[in-house]
Amino acid sequence: MADLPKYQPNILLVWALDRLTRQGIGAILQLVNNFRVHGVQVVSYSEPWTEQAGPMQELFYAIAGWAASFEAERISKRTLAGLERAKANGRTLGRRPGSKDKKKRKRTGYLLRYSNKVDKK
Repeated sequence: MADLPKYQPNILLVWALDRLTRQGIGAILQLVNNFRVHGVQVVSYSEPWTEQAGPMQELFYAIAGWAASFEAERISKRTLAGLERAKANGRTLGRRPGSKDKKKRKRTGYLLRYSNKVDKK
């Protein structure tokens, strides 16, 4: 079998930048710059401005990173408020005391099983 050339992707397509990271401005700029250094352009399906180069692009990435971080914080606060409301209404959170899994969970070998599936394709 002839040696196949190594494939180097040149585009990373994401649905939206907030799905790439929700850790804030610094994290998104670092990710995008790391991809750029390796010749990979980050393109968002939902944000068409990511396909165009220009001086404003870094500002837009920063705004998207801030918005993603802000949304993650809002989701966390709403979740905690919902849990507190459920407790206040007398609901028991989590499993019932004494309940157990019906079968033992496998904790090792995930990466090995996944790599075997990828190799077989």
